[in-house]
Amino acid sequence: MAGPSLGKTAAVAVEAPFLLAAMMVAAWKVPKWTGLNTSVGPLAAMGIGALILQQVADVAVALGLRGMTVSEQLASFATPEGLIYLALVIVFAAMPVLIHLRR
Repeated sequence: MAGPSLGKTAAVAVEAPFLLAAMMVAAWKVPKWTGLNTSVGPLAAMGIGALILQQVADVAVALGLRGMTVSEQLASFATPEGLIYLALVIVFAAMPVLIHLRR
């Protein structure tokens, strides 16, 4: 766990490129594996659906494992590491459309 040795903001910044790479691979491969139409509508629905599932999991972890309240979790977005995470979440939702735009 890099957080304690680097600090929260640095740890999130260090892991961000790896998360982006995983998002790019998934956004490219999942539509092919599932036979999803690669027009904007289905890709946007894929991104929004993935975001909903990811956020449900994130809230469950925050509430159940970290003992945070929903307001505490929302407040964490106002921190430097939270802003990096928020940017990643937005890119996560948009990535299926973004990765297929280049065609």
